[in-house]
Amino acid sequence: MYMRITFLAPALWLLSASNLHAQEAPSPSRSWPAIVAENEAGPGPAPDADATGFSYSAEGDGFFQAEATKPDNTTTKGAIFDETNLYGHFNWSNWATVNGALKYEHQRFNNSDDYYPDRTSFMRSEGLSLRQIYLTVRPDNGSDAVALYAGKIHPHFGTGWSNNGPPGIFYSFGSDYEQDEMIGFGADVKIPSVPATKWLGAAYLSAETFFLDTTFLSNSLFAHPSAGDMFVDRPGRFTLTDGGAANTNDFDSVTVALQGQDIFGATGAAYHLSYTHAGVHLPDEKPETGFSAAGTYTFDLGNEMTTAPYIEYARLNNFGGQADLDRNYVIWGLTSTKGKWELDLAGGARESHDAVAGTDQWDLQENISLTYEVIEKLRVGGGFNHIRVNDVGSNTLGLEASYEFSL
Repeated sequence: MYMRITFLAPALWLLSASNLHAQEAPSPSRSWPAIVAENEAGPGPAPDADATGFSYSAEGDGFFQAEATKPDNTTTKGAIFDETNLYGHFNWSNWATVNGALKYEHQRFNNSDDYYPDRTSFMRSEGLSLRQIYLTVRPDNGSDAVALYAGKIHPHFGTGWSNNGPPGIFYSFGSDYEQDEMIGFGADVKIPSVPATKWLGAAYLSAETFFLDTTFLSNSLFAHPSAGDMFVDRPGRFTLTDGGAANTNDFDSVTVALQGQDIFGATGAAYHLSYTHAGVHLPDEKPETGFSAAGTYTFDLGNEMTTAPYIEYARLNNFGGQADLDRNYVIWGLTSTKGKWELDLAGGARESHDAVAGTDQWDLQENISLTYEVIEKLRVGGGFNHIRVNDVGSNTLGLEASYEFSL
C-alpha cells in the first residue's frame, strides 16, 4: 500500500488568494512522461503479460492545507481543509482489471469562487465521494493493444486539471473543464506503428460515451455545507435537476482523445489532443462542445538536471451547458529539477465571452514553487501565486511538507 500525506501552511503575514492544486487520484497507467503519466483517467493499469491468477493494489494520497487569503477588495480570510485520495485495482490474470478511486475533499467549485473565500473556515464543506469504479477488459491476450472499459469513469478530455498538467502546488484554470464522475463505457486502442503512423510515436486513441452520475454512487458522505454556502458542488448527490453539461441520464455525450509520446521520434516529447460533445436536457441550455491540445518536452541537461515545458490550449463553447458562454484557456508551466531540488513556474489565461450579456472577461494567473527532497519520500518547499479574477487581484504564499510511504 502506498500513501502520501502533505501539509501546507502559509506565511502568517502574507496575503493569499488561491486554493492549492487539487491532488488528483492517479490510477496507475502507462509509464509515460509528464502529461500522460499516471492520469486519473481510464483505462487503468495493464499488468505484466506473464501475470496469472489474482492480484491487487491499494494506494493513497492526501494532504492538509492552510491558507490566508487577502483579495484586493476585502479583509484577510483563513482556511484549513483536507484532501485525501484512496485508489487501487484488482487484476484477474492479465486481461481483466477493476479500478476504483475515492476522494475526500472540500466540496466547493474549483473555479473563480474558490480564489476569494467569503469567510474564515476550518474543514468547511468536506465530503467523501466515489470518483471511479470500472472494469477494464483486454481481449488481445492481456496486451495494451485494445482495452474496453465500463462503469464510473473519467473521460480523457484535456490535461490542465491533472497532476500531469501545469506543475506547482496551485490550482490552475484547467480544473474548470475536468470531466469527472461520469457513468459510461469506452475503448482505448494502441495505434499500430506502420509507416503512415510511425511519426505519432507510441500513440493511443480513446473514445468514451457517458453521462453525469446521478445515482447513489454520486453521494458525498460527511458533507456539511455552511448555511447559505451557495458555492458547494453539492451537499449530497448530483440530481438531474441540477442541469449542466452531460447531466442527461443518457449516452449522448462523447469524448475522443489521441495521446502519445516520442512524436516525430523526439524522445521525451508527449502530447494530448481531445474533442468533446456534452449533451444537456434543460430547456434553456445548449450542448457543450470543446477541444484541447497539450504538449510537453522533457530535456535531460546532464549533471542531474532536467527541464520540461508544458502548454495546453482548450476551447469550450456553451461552457457547462450555459447558452452562448464560450471560454478559451491557455495554461502553461515549466518544471526544472536539479538533484533533489524542483523549481516550478506556471500560469494561465482564461477568456470568458458571454454573448447574451455582451461581456468579455479575462482572468490571469502566475505562480512559482520550490521543493526539496530532504530524505527519500519526504519533501519540503513553498510557493507564491498571483491571480486576477473578475478584475480583482490577490497573492498567495504557502509552505509545504509531504511524505510518501508504502506497505
